[in-house]
Amino acid sequence: PDTTIHILTNGRTFANGNYAEKLKEIGGNNLLLGIPVHSDSSLIHDEISGIKNSFNETVTGLYNLAAFEIAIELRIVINKLNYSRLLHLSDFIFKNLSFIACVSFMAMEYIGFAVKNSRRIWIEPIEYVQNLKEATLNLNSWNIDTSIFNLPLCLLSDELHIFARKSISDWKNSYVDICQECSKQKDCCGLFSTSKRIFEKLKAFNCVNY
Repeated sequence: PDTTIHILTNGRTFANGNYAEKLKEIGGNNLLLGIPVHSDSSLIHDEISGIKNSFNETVTGLYNLAAFEIAIELRIVINKLNYSRLLHLSDFIFKNLSFIACVSFMAMEYIGFAVKNSRRIWIEPIEYVQNLKEATLNLNSWNIDTSIFNLPLCLLSDELHIFARKSISDWKNSYVDICQECSKQKDCCGLFSTSKRIFEKLKAFNCVNY
């Protein structure tokens, strides 16, 4: 009865306040809703979701959920369409959505629609890690609980390691050859074994640069 239930949802239906209230009645304080906000720009958010007006519906839903004190995790999957505005998005979160429980930045798994739309949305982490650093440290400066998922430690600057989570489930987690000589492997999320490509610029930490 005390188990926390983590629900992944686009959040749009909660634009109906009555629906949010019903969820509260059922789930009480045991819920954590993981909801994507792809960008501070409604145009970019709607383009990524593929649904017109989804940004407005999602944000309205977030406010309705907050009114009933339902815990919210904002999930931001980084891609070519939204990476350049991560810092702007962090400002938007602080100014407009500071009631959320936490923020999760996530690297994309190269599978399914990510492969199908690769040319349009795929970007190597090495190309956006500076944007991610600025956004993460910005949110942290305002004491907003922030985490980084699915990115190996070797692709992140040292100051981001405390935000990185060992997030990839055991059943689809893998390490490539260079990882076997890395002194931080036990603390690193590694790579998706299900992904159809591996990230570029992977490297191994050793005892000298640990």
